Amino acid sequence: MSLVDFLIVNQIEAKMLGERLGIDAQTDAKKLAKTLAQDGKLTCIITMGPDGVIAVSSDGKGLQVPSMDVEDVKDASGAGDCFSGTFAACIHEGRALAESLKMATVASGLSCKEAGTMQSYPYLGDIEEAMEGFAEPQSF
Repeated sequence: MSLVDFLIVNQIEAKMLGERLGIDAQTDAKKLAKTLAQDGKLTCIITMGPDGVIAVSSDGKGLQVPSMDVEDVKDASGAGDCFSGTFAACIHEGRALAESLKMATVASGLSCKEAGTMQSYPYLGDIEEAMEGFAEPQSF
């Protein structure tokens, strides 16, 4: 874990980790993310599908991003990979955590509008356009 800066887990992975730590991931995802972040000295991100995204850094500061409202979902099978790839690209570019989370959330939401995985992933221009008016991450 000392080599990990960001740990991204989905709902299923969070549930499994929470069971090992005695934390109900469904009712207390913030506590789970904070525990993993502080224990691992990293930023823990939990993607929760339609319930959005939670991120907690090792200092205990948290951010919550709502999910993107997607009408007519065609396929969500690649949304998690789309989130992770977009997030990694944003961090690599030097974007702030909040902006990276927001862009990744929007990208993964857009990817649900098309069938398949990689072919459903949006381009940067599509993400930037969809970000207009999208909610800002909230601190907790």
